Amino acid sequence: FASMNSECELALALLQEMREMDASVDSVVYNTVLATCVTADRVEEAHTLLGEMEAVGGVADVITYNTLAKGYAKAGRMDRCFELYEHMLAQDIKPSQVTYGILLDCCVNENKVDKAAEVFDRMTKEGCVMNTVLYTTLIKGF
Repeated sequence: FASMNSECELALALLQEMREMDASVDSVVYNTVLATCVTADRVEEAHTLLGEMEAVGGVADVITYNTLAKGYAKAGRMDRCFELYEHMLAQDIKPSQVTYGILLDCCVNENKVDKAAEVFDRMTKEGCVMNTVLYTTLIKGF
């Protein structure tokens, strides 16, 4: 219910209740709460939750980082998207096609063609396979 209605506070309260009951809280639960906060435009709360997830260990994954990056992108915070990307790499989380799509979209939306070219170079060096979404995003920028 909290997720469907973008009720970040309710989702966070339910998560806290689960913890207090020593219920098993896995990456699916955490990512659902994080996505609920992002959807409700509560990106800073979502970022705080990421910190908690990293402290627990083993529950923050590429989906976690991509969801938070989408929130920053929606808020026009390209800087935070790239900070999050670097943080993700430092945590040994391998970026996905979705990760690069978000970064490219940020660059295109901010009219930062040179930065988009840097992202493209980096993703190809790291072996990311291009797909229709990535090509379309690049075309949109040029």
